[in-house]
Amino acid sequence: AQKQPQHHRHQRKVELAQPVAKDAEADGEGHGPVFAGIHVAVISGRPSPAYEQRLRKLGVEHIVLSTRVKLPAYEHLVDALGLDDQQVACMGDDAPDVPIMQRAGLALTVANAHHSAQAAADWISQFDGGHGAVREACDLILDAQQ
Repeated sequence: AQKQPQHHRHQRKVELAQPVAKDAEADGEGHGPVFAGIHVAVISGRPSPAYEQRLRKLGVEHIVLSTRVKLPAYEHLVDALGLDDQQVACMGDDAPDVPIMQRAGLALTVANAHHSAQAAADWISQFDGGHGAVREACDLILDAQQ
């Protein structure tokens, strides 16, 4: 049974055009073409050089690691890219992500996210983190742009 989105900030409801297949590699392989035309950033508390290499291989343009307070990094990126909050989609899965999720125009999360991230989300993936949730979110955004 597929999990359905449960919480919607501001009473907005976001629907998927179609589900994607669950795959252990679904949050990685194939993102290069998916990201085409979209600025992609990762702000993470994780300090791993291997993680940074993987993100770069996936085509992530803006990477900020080893930061537990994420809002200043978000504000810097939004300013540097000339965007406003309403032009930003954010996917978070834990309490440190909530301040960014509350600012972004579209807040997304994974099925197994911390309850605070789920409460802040406009849309909740049917998949857990690392099992297709990011790919599902990318498809949602790209489908909405067409």
